[in-house]
Amino acid sequence: MAFVALLQAAIEPLSWSGSTKDFLLLTASQIFSFALPAFITHYFMKRSVHDLLYLDFKGFLPLIAILLIIAGMFLLVPYFLFPASWVERLCYVCWEWERSIENTVQTLLKTLPWYSALSLFAILPAFCEEWFFRGTLQYFLQQHWRYFAAIVVGIIFSLFHLQLSALLARAVLGVLLGWFYWRYGLFYAVIAHFSYNALTLLFYDSLQEVSLLYGLIGGGLLFLGFLLLTIDKAKRAF
Repeated sequence: MAFVALLQAAIEPLSWSGSTKDFLLLTASQIFSFALPAFITHYFMKRSVHDLLYLDFKGFLPLIAILLIIAGMFLLVPYFLFPASWVERLCYVCWEWERSIENTVQTLLKTLPWYSALSLFAILPAFCEEWFFRGTLQYFLQQHWRYFAAIVVGIIFSLFHLQLSALLARAVLGVLLGWFYWRYGLFYAVIAHFSYNALTLLFYDSLQEVSLLYGLIGGGLLFLGFLLLTIDKAKRAF
């Protein structure tokens, strides 16, 4: 974070547009806050970097199932959000922070080409954050806590994002990503993270309020996804 602050101070006098500066700062934040610490930790813990980068593919059935679960979770997110009025009353500073972040994101989405927005908000976080939270933090915690590590890291994952209104929603997402990693490996956690962020980019404005229809569809997708994972587990047992 210190590097990001130094970078911000260095580029502030430049005549670049605000969106270009924000793009560069957000990219640097992902790399130096998550990716770099993950690689440094693996180096000092004597674990091969190849193990961190290796993405093991275990079949299309769990991939389809996980995508269905993520789609269902996305549709159910409004049920897990705290109202903005609550956030404003509980922590006005948090509310102001969320508004500033949302304004920055909305500005970037309007000014950046779609492929740049997808890279910044979906691809980069999917790899950098999963390398850090699941591939590093959860990996080492699992040596002692097994699957309970997914819950702990999921909560830490949510707290790191500093978004009070989505604290519960992101914690649930983090636990799901941790379970995917524990059960199937980093590849599936990365794909799930990317898919969720991509859906958020595409349909952000459409899912701000609770909808019974979306809730039923989301619940159905979750059920179907976990059913497919159960079938896959049964197939692998034989």
